[in-house]
Amino acid sequence: MRFPVVVKGRPRFAKVGFATAADMKVVSGWAKLGAASEDPAVQDAAEFAGLACKRWRFYQRAGRYASNVEELLRMITAMPDAEVALMFVAEAEWYKPSSQMGVCLCRRTWSNGLCVDFLTVSPEEAAPGHRSVAGVGRGLLYFAAAVAETIRASNIWGEATSLSAPPYRHMFENPRIQDFFRVGRRALRHFRTNVETRWNAMGLPVPGHHAIDVE
Repeated sequence: MRFPVVVKGRPRFAKVGFATAADMKVVSGWAKLGAASEDPAVQDAAEFAGLACKRWRFYQRAGRYASNVEELLRMITAMPDAEVALMFVAEAEWYKPSSQMGVCLCRRTWSNGLCVDFLTVSPEEAAPGHRSVAGVGRGLLYFAAAVAETIRASNIWGEATSLSAPPYRHMFENPRIQDFFRVGRRALRHFRTNVETRWNAMGLPVPGHHAIDVE
């Protein structure tokens, strides 16, 4: 799925989808970047990336993961209470030194919710004063919401840190979010509509709400 980000004040297209083995090889290297920084945001991004990769490998070994929506739907049909891990990546060919800009590890839960285990941008983009690309996290969360709607998930939920709670409050229009958020179907549709309006105002054509391709 293509979506716009802002680079030095100008919109550019990036894309978000299911992560490949090549993506994960790059992302696994992000964990090393935290030790070289004293910035809490960089350290958090590096830690989250490392934990996401570790948990993703666990689910791969257990066979409890899906690499695309069709596979996810087949697993749910075969086992309605299956817990399935999903790894999304935001990337752009123009982004250097590697194309990967952010990742999101989710789990489809046994009750058909979607848990956001980890969502982070690259540690190189995490420090507010050094961020060159804006909107990566929004694109990842939008894609997660699109997948949630595709599988008719009852909600999206997850933990919020002191650094991530403010963006979640803003994007979900919920000032009460503290260390946890849960967003139901109606609020998810509202979130997606708001994001589409924001993206369309940037002047780059994006897919409509009902035309989203989550492959």
